[in-house]
Amino acid sequence: MSGLARRFVAFFDTTEKPTTMALIRVLMPLILLTDLGHVWMLGLHDVMWFPSEDGGWSVTANHVDDQPLWASIFGPESGTMLFWVTVLLCLTTSTGTFSRTSALLLVLCYAQLEDFLPVSDRAIDRLYRNLLLVLACSGAGKAWSVDAWLAGNLRGVGVTIGGWARRLFILQIVWMYFDAGIEKTAHSWGLMGHYDALWIILQDPVMTRVDFTGLGAWFLWVTRIGTAGTVWWEMLFPLMLVALFAETGRLGPLGERLRRVHFREVFLAIGVFFHLCLWATLELGIFPPAMLVLYPCFFAPEEVERAAHWFSGRSKANTAPASG
Repeated sequence: MSGLARRFVAFFDTTEKPTTMALIRVLMPLILLTDLGHVWMLGLHDVMWFPSEDGGWSVTANHVDDQPLWASIFGPESGTMLFWVTVLLCLTTSTGTFSRTSALLLVLCYAQLEDFLPVSDRAIDRLYRNLLLVLACSGAGKAWSVDAWLAGNLRGVGVTIGGWARRLFILQIVWMYFDAGIEKTAHSWGLMGHYDALWIILQDPVMTRVDFTGLGAWFLWVTRIGTAGTVWWEMLFPLMLVALFAETGRLGPLGERLRRVHFREVFLAIGVFFHLCLWATLELGIFPPAMLVLYPCFFAPEEVERAAHWFSGRSKANTAPASG
């Protein structure tokens, strides 16, 4: 085995505390639950996955050739039941109740919702289904879950899981951002198009949360900087792998320099700012918060625990009664 292959295997062949994956296990289904809750609040849960022949939106529920598996078992008008089962599985996965089984069933039901209404499937849905499969096999239910509580070890003290799952999360996210960057091939995303893509998008009232049409030339330059920054940040995201590998101390001077400048933290901070801006300005559904809740995967469990202790200490300090 070559040196590169050995390093690749060593990158995945590790064990770690379940803290980080447990945090992600709690947050991911909650994002899906808010999405389904929004559908329910709009009164669409009885329409979106109901046969189009009977007044609903599903064009596949009654089709013999491409009928969803759920419809073939429970009937073409069972889409609403599928919706509520998916809601229940979001809750059981988030709470870590039968963690592995719940996550696997959630992936299947999540996919069946798409089969009922293919036009409703988004890129973030496909990403989440991929990651939920990894989550199901990760051991994320071994801490901060009903399963762990029933086992008498809620915090997962002394428990370890394979580090491969968190690293697969990282690879998936790195590829998603890089692919998003290289696929921005429209003229307006590049220098020849003056990086006008965001300006054009923000003039579309269907896409924006507020009206940006009355702003002056200064805002055009802000959006041009934002467009260029978005493209290059996404295309350079694979550098995150270099930074994370450097954290292991195996890259010598380069790793030391990356740690000294806090490359990982700075790069992720840009990502947080990027998604918060998207969330504030554009109607992109769950995409911004759904990506942000995945960011803990870039941090080792010990780092997550230190952050939790710091926030806990700050909270106690703020709520403690003044002495004297």
